[in-house]
Amino acid sequence: MCPYCGEECGRDEADIGIGIMYGPWGCGHCGWSESPEYDSRDGIKRDGDDRVLDQYGGSCYVTRPDGIEIIAGGNVRNRGVVK
Repeated sequence: MCPYCGEECGRDEADIGIGIMYGPWGCGHCGWSESPEYDSRDGIKRDGDDRVLDQYGGSCYVTRPDGIEIIAGGNVRNRGVVK
C-alpha cells in the first residue's frame, strides 16, 4: 500500500537468468516511488535524453512521430508534427 495515498503499489521485475532483478516499489495513482530518483509526486521526471522516468524505475521516449507527447498517467499533449 502506498504510504501517501493508500492505493496498491507495484514494481517491475525481470528474470535475468541468474535471479530476478526488481525495480523500486511505486504507486500508479499518486506517483510515489520508494526511490527518490523516480518519485514523481511533484511532477514528471525526465532524464537527459528527454525521456520520462516513471515511478517504477522505467524510462521511455514520449514523443510520437506525429508530435503527440505521451505523459505519465496516459495524458497526451500535442507538440506539433515532428519533421
